[in-house]
Amino acid sequence: MPRFIFWLQFIVVLWHWAGIGNPSVRAVPVIIKNPIKKEGLYSSQDDVIILNKNNMEDRVYGKSKVWMIEFYNSWCGHCIKFAPTWRQFASDLRGWRRVVSVGAVDCANDDNLEICRDFDIEAYPSILVCLTLSVF
Repeated sequence: MPRFIFWLQFIVVLWHWAGIGNPSVRAVPVIIKNPIKKEGLYSSQDDVIILNKNNMEDRVYGKSKVWMIEFYNSWCGHCIKFAPTWRQFASDLRGWRRVVSVGAVDCANDDNLEICRDFDIEAYPSILVCLTLSVF
């Protein structure tokens, strides 16, 4: 019974806090815009190559270069803070693009979930170095 009384008091406090039951106070709905961009944290203007399920196999697998890939979630606070550093890193390596490429996969995009699961990504951001050996 004490749990019921607690919840009843909680509801009453919320009721009064929201101004319900008090005609002089009106609750006004607030619309909050979603700060997360649909395309993720990187754009085509960045030196970071955006990888997804459509281009991952063609660009990464079986190539004779090193890939540095960041796996991130576009809603993750740590990922948002790390994005400028990753962009700068990609810009610094622009001259080495024949040997090293810098990419990123947005694991918040449902289409990329399979890629993130294949690489066993469990924390964000995660950076993987993919080395591909080619036979001459």
